[in-house]
Amino acid sequence: MVNAKVAAMKTLRKFPRAVREIAHQIIAMPDGTELSARIWLPKDAAKNPVPAILEHLPYRKRDGTIVRDALTHPYLAGHGYACIRVDMPASGWICAATATRKA
Repeated sequence: MVNAKVAAMKTLRKFPRAVREIAHQIIAMPDGTELSARIWLPKDAAKNPVPAILEHLPYRKRDGTIVRDALTHPYLAGHGYACIRVDMPASGWICAATATRKA
């Protein structure tokens, strides 16, 4: 039996601040390593700086946590936080792209 409160839950799509998503941002490290990030932030963050939440996981940003990310990070960005989801080195997009570039 499904709990009535759980059944009544809905996904919020409107927030106090408009949200901008950057699906793929390269972060160049001093040693030449490139990290891939997905970023959600308030659209006005350039004019009105916001704190950042950094998430660094060994799960690819495009599949391993994509469902959770699509709910959590826009919500936080819409409430005034930049959310930066970074793939760890040797995992995710950069690992595949580097292998393709070297081939």
